[in-house]
Amino acid sequence: MKNKLGLVLIIFSLTVFLILCLSLASCQTVPGASASDSQTESREAAASADHSEKEPDLTEISLWTYPIGNWSNSTMVASLLADFNKQYPHIRVSVKYLDYNTGDSLMEDAIAKGQAPDIVFEGPERLCANWGDRGLMADLSQLWSSSSASQIYDHVQTACQSENGAYYIFPVCESAHCMAIHHDLFEAAGALQYLDEETHT
Repeated sequence: MKNKLGLVLIIFSLTVFLILCLSLASCQTVPGASASDSQTESREAAASADHSEKEPDLTEISLWTYPIGNWSNSTMVASLLADFNKQYPHIRVSVKYLDYNTGDSLMEDAIAKGQAPDIVFEGPERLCANWGDRGLMADLSQLWSSSSASQIYDHVQTACQSENGAYYIFPVCESAHCMAIHHDLFEAAGALQYLDEETHT
């Protein structure tokens, strides 16, 4: 009887031992992976998620403007840039105000030093016929395929295009330049032949 009881206890003990071993095996991690590996993977996943939600890197661009319209008014420009930064907070624009007495020499000096601004606000006579024809301006032809370009008058588009076919300007405004002449003096000098009085050109 004692032998039978001992045999039952041994079998029972072995059964419990095997059940415990199987239970412990099911709780272990994948072979070759440690707890620190799992933590590292969790941190990397979290970092990746954080990176995708981060703001874009700060971009700084320089704008040099001639005194066109109100663009010599720093208060107006600051207000405009504040509105711009509400939509594009990661872009910082530094502004340099030029005048027509010294602006050209400042630009030429910056070009010679390789420090030309990213954006120049001026009319076609400098952007196309000067710096554009010298290969100093970026071709903005892609902007002319946008839907907003269809609202620009043909003669304004022509003024924005260089003789080489590239567009160095995309206008943000349009203005008429007017000139008056002394008709009698033009007539006396024989210069009326250079005017088209029908089209006023």
